Amino acid sequence: MTRPGPVPVDQRTDPRVVEVYSRRPDGRGSGTGYLLDGGLVLTAGHVVSRDDPRQAEVTVRLPGSRDYLPCDVEWYRYEAEEPADTRMDAAVLRISPPAAVPSPDGLPPLRWGRLVTGLPEVPADLVGYPSGMGVRRDDATGRLVLRDTVRVRGTVNAGTAVKARRYHIVLGQPIPYSPAAAVSRWEGASGAALLSHDLLCGVVVTAKDEPGHGRARAIPAEELLADAGFRALFPHAVTEPAELQPLLERESSRPANTPVSLLRPDATVVPFTGREDVLARLGTWCEQPGRFSVRLVTGPGGQGKTRLAAELVRRLRPRNWSAGFLAAGAPPDLLSLATRTRTPLLLVVDYAETRVEQLQTLLDLVDRYEHTGTAPLRLLLLARDKEAGDWWENLCSEALPLRDPPPGTELELPDLYGDGEEPLDDTTFREIGENLAAALTGLPGVTAPVDPAVLRTLPVPDLSDPRHHRALDVQMAALVALLQALDPEDGPADEPYEGVLLRHEQKIWRHSARSHGLGDLTLSARRELVAAATLCGSPADRDEARDILGRLSTLTTGTPDVTDTSTPSDLDPAADWLATLYPDPHTFWGPLRPDRIGEHLVGLAVGQRPALLDELLTTAPIAQATDALRVAARAAPRHDRLGGPLHSVVVRHPQRLAGPAVTAATSSGPEPGPLHSALAEVVRDHPDDGTLLRSMFTKLPAHSRNLSQWGAELAGALVTLAGETLGEQPDHTAWARLAAAFNDHAHWLTAVRMHDEALERGAMAVRLYEGIAGQEPRRYAHDLATAHEGYAHQLHLQGRRQDALASAERAVALRRELADGPDSRAALAVALTGYAHHLSSLGQVVDAAGASAESVALYAELPPRTVSAHEDEYAAALLAHAVCLAELAEYDAAIDAVDRAVVHYRRLSSRYPDAHLRPLAAALATRADLLVDTGSYERALDDAGEAHKAYESLAAGPADPYAGERAATLHCLARCLGPLGRWEEAERRSREAVELYGALRAAAPRTHAFAGARAADGWAVALSECGHDRQAVEVGRGAVEALEELHAHGDPGTRSALADASRNHAAVLLEQGRAAEAEPFAARSLALCRELATDDDGTFAYEEVEALLLHGMVLATLRPRESVRPLLEGLGRAQEAEDRETGLRLAAALIDAYRADPTVADLVRELTGDVPDWLRDHRG
Repeated sequence: MTRPGPVPVDQRTDPRVVEVYSRRPDGRGSGTGYLLDGGLVLTAGHVVSRDDPRQAEVTVRLPGSRDYLPCDVEWYRYEAEEPADTRMDAAVLRISPPAAVPSPDGLPPLRWGRLVTGLPEVPADLVGYPSGMGVRRDDATGRLVLRDTVRVRGTVNAGTAVKARRYHIVLGQPIPYSPAAAVSRWEGASGAALLSHDLLCGVVVTAKDEPGHGRARAIPAEELLADAGFRALFPHAVTEPAELQPLLERESSRPANTPVSLLRPDATVVPFTGREDVLARLGTWCEQPGRFSVRLVTGPGGQGKTRLAAELVRRLRPRNWSAGFLAAGAPPDLLSLATRTRTPLLLVVDYAETRVEQLQTLLDLVDRYEHTGTAPLRLLLLARDKEAGDWWENLCSEALPLRDPPPGTELELPDLYGDGEEPLDDTTFREIGENLAAALTGLPGVTAPVDPAVLRTLPVPDLSDPRHHRALDVQMAALVALLQALDPEDGPADEPYEGVLLRHEQKIWRHSARSHGLGDLTLSARRELVAAATLCGSPADRDEARDILGRLSTLTTGTPDVTDTSTPSDLDPAADWLATLYPDPHTFWGPLRPDRIGEHLVGLAVGQRPALLDELLTTAPIAQATDALRVAARAAPRHDRLGGPLHSVVVRHPQRLAGPAVTAATSSGPEPGPLHSALAEVVRDHPDDGTLLRSMFTKLPAHSRNLSQWGAELAGALVTLAGETLGEQPDHTAWARLAAAFNDHAHWLTAVRMHDEALERGAMAVRLYEGIAGQEPRRYAHDLATAHEGYAHQLHLQGRRQDALASAERAVALRRELADGPDSRAALAVALTGYAHHLSSLGQVVDAAGASAESVALYAELPPRTVSAHEDEYAAALLAHAVCLAELAEYDAAIDAVDRAVVHYRRLSSRYPDAHLRPLAAALATRADLLVDTGSYERALDDAGEAHKAYESLAAGPADPYAGERAATLHCLARCLGPLGRWEEAERRSREAVELYGALRAAAPRTHAFAGARAADGWAVALSECGHDRQAVEVGRGAVEALEELHAHGDPGTRSALADASRNHAAVLLEQGRAAEAEPFAARSLALCRELATDDDGTFAYEEVEALLLHGMVLATLRPRESVRPLLEGLGRAQEAEDRETGLRLAAALIDAYRADPTVADLVRELTGDVPDWLRDHRG
C-alpha cells in the first residue's frame, strides 16, 4: 500500500488559497480558506457552522486537487448574538491527515499584517472561490461541484468602521453573475484571506453585490491575534505594517548560498546575545515623549550594528510598534507614508552615510507632514563612523528636524566582548560553531550534516585577544575553525580570517561556475567578477549587470557591444552566476557581504591587477562610480596595495571621477586618505581648468571637516583662476565671478581657522561687490548682502566689533532693498537678528532692541507657509528680542516676547525634541530669570525646574556640553527658592551651581567667570540666611573680587552685577554686626548704581534706591547723621515711584538712626524744613 503523501498544489494560483466545505444538520456550507503553516486553515466561522461546530463535517480541497481532505475544527468563534457588522466570525481548521499537507518549501512565506495609516484607499487583494466563478454544477441538485479561483484587486478604507473592528473593501474587478438568480456571485468568498502587499491582513466574512463591483468586509488579523485561543495557535505571530511594505526591506528574502553569506547580519545564523544595556537605552528612547526623534549608532564593520537594530525591531513589534529597515530603493514618492501612521513607527536606515539624499527627502517630509498624525516616529541611523565623512554634520545643518541634535543622539557601539563585558568562553564559542554547522547543511549542494565529533573538538583561539572582541570577529573565527576542520586550506600562518574564508569561498565559486558554463574561468577571473559585483553591487536589472561586466577585460577583448544580445558571450552566464551566488531582493545581484570580507576581496583583486579600477570606473554612471569609490576608500586603510591604484585612477580620469570622489570622500574614509590626496593632486595638476575646478566645488558640501583644508585650497585655486581670466577689460560678470570666489575662499579659510586670511578675502569680496553693485544694484545686491554678512562674522571673530556692526548694518540695508517677497523678507529678518547681536555686543541695547523688534515684526507679517519654514529662526528672534527688552527693564514686554518664543519652541520640540529641546530649555530659563526680576517666584520656579530637567536629560557623560546652561538654571532655581522662604533648598542649588561653574572654569577660565561669580554671590546670600555666617562672608568676598577683576578688564555687563554683589556682601556683613567692614562695599554699590542710572536713562533707578537704603543703614550704625542724606534721597525716589514697601524700609532705617542720635532730627529739619510726625513719635 502506498503511503499518502503531500497533495500536489497548482502553482498557477496562490497555493495557500483552498476551498472549504461543511456538512451540518442545517444543510451545507461552502467558502474559501487560507492555508497557514502546520496544516492549519483560516476561514470564516459561519462557513463551518452558525451553531455548533462539533456537528459539522469539514473538508478542504487544495488548488489543483480533486481530493477532499477532512479537517478538525481547532478554534472557532461565531458570535451569533452580536450584529453581523461587529460579531467575531472566524475559524481555524487543521487538516487531519498531516501527510497530505503541502511542503512549506512550495508555499510563499506566511506573514501577518495590519493597516497602520488610516488612508482611504489601501491596495488589497482577495483570492477566493465565489459562486460567480462556478464551472460545473450537479444536474440533480444544482449545487456547485467545481469552482474556480478569482484574484480581485480592491481597496480598503483603513479609516472606516474602526469601532466595529472591520475592514471595508471595495472590489473593483467585476466577476460573472451566478447562474442561480437567488445566489450572489460573491457567495463562497467568505473565509477568503485579505492580502495587502502579500501580508495576511484579515479574513473576509461578508461579500455583497454592488453595481459593477462588490463590497466585502473583513475581520483584521490583529483582532484575531488578540483572541487568547487564536493566539495560542500562533504564539510567535507579529503583524507587519502593510502600507509600508514598499518602503521596508523584506526579511529573510536573501538566501545564504555560500559559507561567507552565513555571516551576514540578516542571515541570523547565530542567536543574538548581549547588548542589553544598549537595547534598554534605545527602548527608552523609542518610548520617550515627542513625535519625532533620531539616534545615530556608529561602529566599524562587524561591530554588530545591524544585528542590534534587528533585535530592537523584533522586540518592538509585539508592543504595538511598526518597525523595520528602510529599503535603499524605496520609492521617494511613497516615503511620506512613514509620516502618516497611526501606530508608533521605528525606521532603521543601514549604511546611513551612503543614503544622505534619501534621508534628506524623508526628513523634509517629516517636517512637511508634521500635523498629519500624532504617532511617534523614530529614525535609527546606522553608520560606520560619523567622523569618517561630513554627511552627518551636513544632514544636521540642512534638515530642520535634525538641527542642533542634543548629546545622546550619537551612540558609538562598543565591542561586544570588550572591557566591562562578560568574556567569551570556549563553550559559547563551540555553540557558535554548532549554529554555523547547522546552517552549512542548508547550503546548496551540501547534504551531509557535520560530524558531532568535529564540533566537540573544534579548536578555540585565544578569546582574550582584542581581535575577538567584536561579534563578527568571533563568528569569523568559528567559521574558519569549522571549515578548516572539514576541508583544510593552506595559507600563511598570519593570514587574516577574511583571507582564509575567501579561500573556502573560492571553492564554491569554482563548483557553481561550472554549472553556469563558466568552468574555463581562472581563479583570478572569478575573483575579479565577484570584486566587480562588490564594487558595483546595485545593478537594477540584467542590462545594467551586462554593462558592468562588459567593461571588464576579464570576460571580453576590445570593447564589446553589451546591447547586442544576438552574439553569444559569457556576459549573461556570468551575470546569472553572480546573481545566484549573492542574490539581492532589490537589485540584480548583491555585493559580497559582510562588508569587511567584500572589501578584503576588493583589496586583493585590485592589488593583483590595478587596471581593474580603470575598467570599471572610467565609463561608469556617476552614482555607480561614487559607490565604488566609497567601497574602495573604506577598504584602503587595511590594504596597502589598494590606496595607490585608488589615488591613481582619480588622478588619471579627473573629468569622470573627481566629482564622485568628492562625494565619496565626504561620506567615507579617514582623513588623509587616497581620495583626499588624489583630489589635492587634481587641483594642483589642473589649475587652469575652470570647468573641472567648479564642478568639484559644486560637489563640496557647505561644511566639510574631512575636506575643509582641500576646500580652502580649491577655493583659493578658483580665486587665482578668476583673477587670471579677467582679461584686459573685464565686464561685471567677470568681476562678480572673482568676488564670489573671494567670498567662497573666505568661508573655507574661516573653516580651517585661518582668520587673518579669511578677513582679507572677505574684505576683497565686499569691495568688489560694492563696485559692481553700484552700477547694477538689483542684480548683485543679494550677493553683496551675503558677502557683508560673512564679513561681519569674520570681523567679529577678530574682535573688531565696531567694524562688524558696520558690515552687518550694510547687509541689513541691502536686504531692505530686496525685501519684496516672503523669502527675501525672511532673509531680512535673519540679517536683523544678526545685526541686533552685533549691537548688543557693543552695549547698544536700545538699538539692539529696535533691530530685534523689527525682525520679530517681519516674521509676524510673513505668510504662514514661510513662517513655518523659518519657525526656529522666528523663535530665536523672539528670544533675542526678549533679552534686549529685559536689559531695558521693559519686563512686561520681555515676558510677552519670551512667552511667544516658548510657544514656538514647544511646538518645535514636540515635533523634533532632538533638535529643539535645548532652545526650549533656554527660553524657559530666560523667562524664569525675568519672572524672578518681577517677583513672580512661583511661576519662575516652574519654568526653572522644567529647564533644569531638560538640561539634565541633555547631559551626556562627563563631557556635558550644556553644563554651563545647567549651572545657570541651578542659580535661577536658587533665586526662586530663597524669596519663597525655602532657603535650605536655595543654598543647596546655589552650591551645586558654584561647584559646576568651578569645574567649567578649570577648562575655560574666562568663559564662565562672570556667571560663576554671580552664582557665588547668590550662594553667599543663601549661606547667610541659613546661618553659615563665616562661609557667607568668605564666598561673598570672593564673588565681589572676581567681578571687580572682570570689571577692570572692561567686560560688558559686569557693572550691574558688581553693584548687586557689593550690596549683598555689605548686607551680609551688616547682618553680622560688622558695619565698618560693610561700609566700603555699600559705598561701592551706590556709586556703581548712580553710574548705571545716569548712563542708562534711569533704567537702574530701583537698584539705586536699594543701594541708598543699604548705605544709609550702614551709616546709621556707624555715623547716624551721615545716613540722613542717602535715606532722605531714597525716600524721595520711592515716593515718586509710589513704592510704598521700599519707602517704609527707608523710613525704618531713618528711625533707627534717630534713635541712635536724636540730632538726626535737626539735620532732617535743616534739609527738609520739617520733622515728620512718624519720626518725631519715635524719639527715645
